[in-house]
Amino acid sequence: MKKLFIGMLTLFIIVLVNHLISNSLKVSFLDMSLIIGVLFTTIIGFFSTEDNIYNRFLDYWTAISIDKETTRNYGLKFFKSTPFFVSLAYTLVAFILSIYTYWDYFFTA
Repeated sequence: MKKLFIGMLTLFIIVLVNHLISNSLKVSFLDMSLIIGVLFTTIIGFFSTEDNIYNRFLDYWTAISIDKETTRNYGLKFFKSTPFFVSLAYTLVAFILSIYTYWDYFFTA
């Protein structure tokens, strides 16, 4: 139930941001949906990894503050999160709808 709520909340936030940006720029909702989907997927994916630049920065300053060198395995661990998969699905649907909508514009002779 919690994952369903988080997924619906993520979808609501993505659609709301997409609506606000498309209205403020006066472009179509569909035109912005792919860009917003990629942006959200990238941001959520970045923060769904254990080893991101913020963790490395904090490790560096912690090691300096305690005057100790740290040896850490900087392997990439990805945590499966509901918001990431919801934003990925949103991006894929937006991509398919964009191809369908603009097929004649790009692929007619």
